[in-house]
Amino acid sequence: MSTVDLLSNTVRFHLTAKGRSEFGRLVAKSGSFQALVLGSDAAGAWVLFPGLREIPSSGTVPVMLVKWEYVSTAVLELQPEAAPSKKEMGFVPNR
Repeated sequence: MSTVDLLSNTVRFHLTAKGRSEFGRLVAKSGSFQALVLGSDAAGAWVLFPGLREIPSSGTVPVMLVKWEYVSTAVLELQPEAAPSKKEMGFVPNR
């Protein structure tokens, strides 16, 4: 499988103990939350503020940075890539 692009995917972030401490009341006692990923880089994932399901129609979008150091696991659903077609080997008639 190639690298996964989190952009525009809804991801459930499971936090480390440090992450749970840093996020405090923003996340459930389970230590995980679900959010729409708007971008990601080496520092972490920029997500739509937890609790919002879609981007507001107003001009501003409340976002939050989830640093990778605070994440133990990220869970999402992906559509599998189609397997590349294999070229037949051997004799091909009328060629």
